[in-house]
Amino acid sequence: MQDDWTLSGPVFGLNGQVSVIGWIGRFSNRSKIYLTECSICKSDPELYGSGRFTTYKASLVKGSIPCGCSTIPKWSQYQYSILCTRMLKTYSYHFIGWSGDFIGRMTKVAMLCDQHGQTCNLTVESIVSGRVSCPGCHAEAVSK
Repeated sequence: MQDDWTLSGPVFGLNGQVSVIGWIGRFSNRSKIYLTECSICKSDPELYGSGRFTTYKASLVKGSIPCGCSTIPKWSQYQYSILCTRMLKTYSYHFIGWSGDFIGRMTKVAMLCDQHGQTCNLTVESIVSGRVSCPGCHAEAVSK
């Protein structure tokens, strides 16, 4: 559905990448829930699907965008598995799976090092922050 605000074509984000498409309902019969689309996130359908997200007008006006471009994105378990797989691949490691229950950024990730054939565990936070190494690689670097 459209209203005066959506028809005005508001855009948000540092690059104007988040467009308001329309509103799709109300939360508890009060605040409108708006449908947005991010042109950046839309280009990565594996991670973001259609690149469409819901949010409130107040959040957008305050500078909070609802997509992966946010300063604090809210990732799902599925999205974290994709992020970990991608990051580990850049370091020649393989994502095996979760080592225990999934609890967000502090979840332990089982990974395999191509060079040593060794498995080890790191947290999701370490991996997505780029702090990745296996004990065999670390021991090798220290001994040199």
